[in-house]
Amino acid sequence: MYDKVISRILRKIMQKFLSYLVVKLQELGATIIYASTQKLIIDTHKYQQLSAQSYTEFVLKTIVSYPLFAYLVLNPVKYWKVLLFKDNFNYSGIPEQEEFEIVSEWNIAEVLPPKIEEYFKALVAEYIHMFH
Repeated sequence: MYDKVISRILRKIMQKFLSYLVVKLQELGATIIYASTQKLIIDTHKYQQLSAQSYTEFVLKTIVSYPLFAYLVLNPVKYWKVLLFKDNFNYSGIPEQEEFEIVSEWNIAEVLPPKIEEYFKALVAEYIHMFH
């Protein structure tokens, strides 16, 4: 029951829907860090967690109020104090709930020699602490 044409059309519609969602989020003042059909990362430009949560709730209520997005379900999963993001597999940051714990996921570091990999992760951690 798989049809290549229907699958291609559906992917194009999903991409258009996603790009329209990104435009609406930018109109509401959010900066898009990463957007895919599975994950959306935005910068709220808020430094306090309560301010970021309030802004996120406002954005979600406003987005759902548009008829096109009425059935869209968006759930905030994680808030970051500091986030250094390259892609889904290469990022590091300090989550809002943890005070001094750095989450570090660097797939590109795995191809480095072990000593250099540890130095790379330590260097990234130091860079993130500078901004914290």
